[in-house]
Amino acid sequence: MAPIFIAHSVTPWRYVIPNQIGPAHNPGIRLVEYDRATGRPLDITQYYLDLQTANQNATANWEVEYEAKKANEILDLTADTLAKFATKIKDPGSKAFKNYWRFYTVSTPTELLEACVNDCDGAIYCGLTKFDIDSFRGCQMKMISGSSQLFSVGRMVTTFITSGLLIDIAL
Repeated sequence: MAPIFIAHSVTPWRYVIPNQIGPAHNPGIRLVEYDRATGRPLDITQYYLDLQTANQNATANWEVEYEAKKANEILDLTADTLAKFATKIKDPGSKAFKNYWRFYTVSTPTELLEACVNDCDGAIYCGLTKFDIDSFRGCQMKMISGSSQLFSVGRMVTTFITSGLLIDIAL
C-alpha cells in the first residue's frame, strides 16, 4: 500500500458534466516537507487564496489553510496512518469528515459551500480506500445502500483531479 498525494487546482474551475456541476473551491497550492535521504513526506502545508476576499479587496493574499499532520490529528504521513485516518472520515457526521470536506473544497466561504450529501461521502471514503473502479463501485454501493445514484467513472476522476484531495490511498 502506498499513499498518493494529489494537489488542488490553482485555477478554480468547476467541472461540468451532464446534470452535474462540481463544488465551488478556492485555488490551492502545497508545500511538501520531505526527508531528503528517503524521499518520505514529513508534512504538507496547504496554502489557499480566498477568491471572494481577493476580488473584494483587489489583492491576492495567500494564506495557510492547514498543516496535514496537525489538522488531521495524525503523527505522520505513512500509508498505515493515512489508512487509519480514512476510517475516521467514513462517518460524514464526524469532525474528521467535516474538516476533510472543508479542506477538499479549499475553505470555500460558508455561503458558497455545498453540503456533501447522498453519494458524496461514499465517493470520498471509497476514493481514498479503493484503487480500481470495481472496488470503488462495490464500496460505494455498500456506503449508499439503496440509493440508485452512483458517480460515473468520469465524475470520480474529474472530481479527484480538479478539486484535489488531502490524500488518496491505494490499498
